[in-house]
Amino acid sequence: MKIIVFSKQSHTLEQLQEKISNIANVEEVPVCNSFHDIDIEVKKPHDILVYHLSPDEQEEKVLYQFLDLYQQSNKVFVVSNIPTAEQGKRILSAGVLAYTNTYISPEKLTLALNAISQGKIWMGDEIARVFKELGVNADEAAASVSQNTESEQEQVKDDEAQVESSPEPTEQTISEPKPSQGIFSKIKSFFS
Repeated sequence: MKIIVFSKQSHTLEQLQEKISNIANVEEVPVCNSFHDIDIEVKKPHDILVYHLSPDEQEEKVLYQFLDLYQQSNKVFVVSNIPTAEQGKRILSAGVLAYTNTYISPEKLTLALNAISQGKIWMGDEIARVFKELGVNADEAAASVSQNTESEQEQVKDDEAQVESSPEPTEQTISEPKPSQGIFSKIKSFFS
């Protein structure tokens, strides 16, 4: 697996690169600390882009601009120094496949990257806690999202709607994204 890591903070970039490099099935971890670098790197074959979202308020707006340009051809995993349920809601609703804490443990990072590489949506503990507070089991949320997605697939052309069935979701694994990106409306409803 080739995973690109982006951060404007050199210390965070080094830490993420080291953690990801130690994962068994990861072959290459190019790092980018500018949008010029990332523009070059995302055009090369890769599996996942890990995007570090700094605490700067403007940075989230920059992330959305980035997603507008590159999301269609990338599996994007966003890490934040201070993840919140509200930010997670916005980011997952924008079509990002994963959102969690920058300081994620190596074990959970491995689980998250493997889930994303299989086309699943993954959330960190902060978002899982919000589901729990709402009285929604993560597995039930995954089932609801999957049901919503299946009905939306009928509205998508046959060649776009062919997707492999997903395995049983874990606490952090939500669902496989489908071409319509409509599953995010279901996630939004849990936070409305």
